[in-house]
Amino acid sequence: MSDFKEHYDNKKEVYGISKTRKKKIFQLLGDVKYKKILDFGCGGGHLGKVFMGDGNYVCGVDISRKSVDVAKKVINEAVCIDAQQEKLPYKDEFFDIIIMGEIIEHLLEPERVMLEIKRVLNKDGFVIITTPNFLVFSNRIKMLLGKFEYTETGFLDRGHVHFFQFDSFRKMIDGSGLKVDMYNNVYHGKIPEFMGRLWPNLFAFQIVAKVSKKK
Repeated sequence: MSDFKEHYDNKKEVYGISKTRKKKIFQLLGDVKYKKILDFGCGGGHLGKVFMGDGNYVCGVDISRKSVDVAKKVINEAVCIDAQQEKLPYKDEFFDIIIMGEIIEHLLEPERVMLEIKRVLNKDGFVIITTPNFLVFSNRIKMLLGKFEYTETGFLDRGHVHFFQFDSFRKMIDGSGLKVDMYNNVYHGKIPEFMGRLWPNLFAFQIVAKVSKKK
């Protein structure tokens, strides 16, 4: 068993998703019917179960066996897999939509995993990716004051091994043969949204992006 798998198997809680992030994701998704959907890092299926019905087929993968056992009860299928060491158990171009919510910051080699995501993505499909923006102003202030401590959950979760901001995120996506089509970021709660849109690298709390294959 890898150290990563052991870490997430030993987690007490099964991850959920905030209402704000869910809203931002759904705004990018639009109308979802008759689609093959992969919830990558599905947790307990909190997001994937929303797509059940309307002709959709919802799959989930997660490194945590405990989470997968929960997800199996609410989506079509769920598989326990360490995607950093194993290939996804799906054919090329199998999925129309892939959702990766707060996942890439947990990966040692996100580019390698994104290449596998690209493989199973339909040529006309897209991926929704969310990840914390490490350079949000509140983090800059903490670092300026010499404060940086990992926590059990949240922005500085001990499981975060990569820290992204907009430039590094774009480079990672581009290096994977993908492209960013649009953003719909979650902005810091104390900042007006119009300011966040003007200066996302300063005021976006979470990067929320729609990504597709380069033509």
